[in-house]
Formats: sequence, structure tokens, C-alpha cells
Amino acid sequence: MKLKSKAYRQTSPTRDPLSQVGAINYGGRWNIKEAFGALYLALSKTALKAEIKSAMKRAGLEESVYFPRKIAETSIILSRVIDFRKAETRKKWGLTLADIQSLDWHKCQSVAGKVREAGYEGIVFPSATGVGANIAVFRDRLSEKSLVEIMSTREVASLKEIA
Repeated sequence: MKLKSKAYRQTSPTRDPLSQVGAINYGGRWNIKEAFGALYLALSKTALKAEIKSAMKRAGLEESVYFPRKIAETSIILSRVIDFRKAETRKKWGLTLADIQSLDWHKCQSVAGKVREAGYEGIVFPSATGVGANIAVFRDRLSEKSLVEIMSTREVASLKEIA
């Protein structure tokens, strides 16, 4: 499918919002450490807030320690995206919703490698938080017609500032 959407990213105040360094160095649900990167974006501000709450909980950090954060609003136009929000698509690729929500990322990482090699530019997936959806963009796979562009950034001191 094609995708044209706003998407949101949170980072530390000093990090480039389009950086994949963390994903490459540590791995993520949809990318394999040191093998290939992915840019993780929330498809709504509600999903972004849920992801931030989840990240704080995993790290054992209070909001006063986790913040400030840089919030980037991006515009994404992708030519070839796979949508794992759809049960039939997950089944075709050997995934379940439980796999996507699991703390064990190996199955998702394996599928992501195959999806990426098949020429997809990104994976849309339901958030493991249960709130909204996210996208993992493989920036090195973007076609000439595709883009991920920062529309605006701002620093926020708390969750309530993300509206």
C-alpha cells in the first residue's frame, strides 16, 4: 500500500529526529542490531504519548527525569508499505498480534528483514501499548518518490505539553 501521513517522533533534545543511530546500535522490534536501521514514528499524538509512557516504564524513570524531550512532527510519503494492523497480512507473513506485542522481538526482526529485502519502505503496525499505530521506516529503501520530512520540532517538558 501507499501511505501519506503525518507522523510523530520523540527524542532527546540533542538528537536529530531522523537519526537511526539508536536503532542500529541497539536493535528494535523491526530492525536487527547493526544489520539495518529503522526510523520509528507514531501515527498519532495519542500513540506517541502511549509510547513515551511505555518507554518511561521500561526504563523505570519518572516523568521529571525522562523529560525534556524533542517532539518532531513529520510528513511521510511512502510508495510501498506493508500494514500489519491487518490480521490477514500478519498471517501471510507468519505473525500474530501477540508476536507484535511481545517483549521478545526476534520474530518481528526476522520478518522485518524479509519485508525489507522484498523492497518495502516501511511497516505499519499496531502499537504494543495497545494505543494506535506506529510505522518503522527503512530510510535506505526509500524510492525517489518517497520522503520523510520534518515539518516542525519543539521541546516539551512533560506529557501534558504534547497536544
